[in-house]
Amino acid sequence: MTNIKKMLGAGLAVATLFGFAACGSSTNNSDKKAADSAPVQLTVWGSADDQKDGGWIKTVEAEFKKENPNVTFKNAVVEPPDAAKAVKQDAKAAADVFLFPNDQLGDLVKAGAIGELSDDATKQVKEQNEDTLIKSVTAQDGKLYGVPYTGNTWFMYYNKSKFSADDVKSLDKMLEKGKVSFDLANAWYLPGFYLDGNMTLFGESGNDAKAGMKLSDKAAEVTKYIATKLVGNEKHFVLDGNGRGLAG
Repeated sequence: MTNIKKMLGAGLAVATLFGFAACGSSTNNSDKKAADSAPVQLTVWGSADDQKDGGWIKTVEAEFKKENPNVTFKNAVVEPPDAAKAVKQDAKAAADVFLFPNDQLGDLVKAGAIGELSDDATKQVKEQNEDTLIKSVTAQDGKLYGVPYTGNTWFMYYNKSKFSADDVKSLDKMLEKGKVSFDLANAWYLPGFYLDGNMTLFGESGNDAKAGMKLSDKAAEVTKYIATKLVGNEKHFVLDGNGRGLAG
């Protein structure tokens, strides 16, 4: 039952995010028709904001139900960062569909708490996403275990009266002309400087746990830059966090 549940969850995730495409066999025998029309209740976990009326979860569920009237949904609030922990505690009681940060995928696979996508779903994910997103849902065994939902990227806001469009292409230029704020103490962001210096995390594909973290020969140069150009540059750099950046 657990494996079927995982497959249903994967199938629904693909269908809801990719235009409600049918997953699985196209056989039209009577057994399949009976199975397709049998009542199914799917449990969906998501954040409180995502489950509000008019939010994307209820909107997608309503559209999915138009194509699958035998399906009903039971929604529960489980924030994405907490989903993997909840699933591992009791996989049988877990949701059929849930969102989770992709850095938790390895633990879910190791615990046997998530099922791989079907061949059709895998094909669709690969056709509709660029390589970085595909890798983000690929485990060490090379199989896909999720559907990319949203990118986790950075945004830069800048004052056009202080910086030109060309200025913001260079951190050095911005540090010369004005004041820059960045949450450098946050471990989610600091590695970005080293990754730009050719550091690798978990191999070239990003899913090889044995490869670990490998600094490049530019690591010392990057560290010196951070220490002198940023941390030691109080006139032009503000260590962001808890609103300090907005305060300037």
